[in-house]
Amino acid sequence: VFDTAPAHRSLNNAKLSTIASYHQWLPAFQQIWVEVDNDLSRFYERVQQLADLGVSERTLALEVLLVEQSSMPPSITP
Repeated sequence: VFDTAPAHRSLNNAKLSTIASYHQWLPAFQQIWVEVDNDLSRFYERVQQLADLGVSERTLALEVLLVEQSSMPPSITP
């Protein structure tokens, strides 16, 4: 029997958790992108600043970005 989707065989909780985290924080990173006016170097700087924070501080900063992103009018949201 030929398996047309071999990647599904290796799907596990760790991979699902990674996917969930990506989707959870994606709007926060979209908010950063808007705040830096689509400037890639400034975006990387802001992301590095987040990376330099401790876990709880980084989580709080991302949660604040989520609130900011959710309060933007739909026409501005990326």
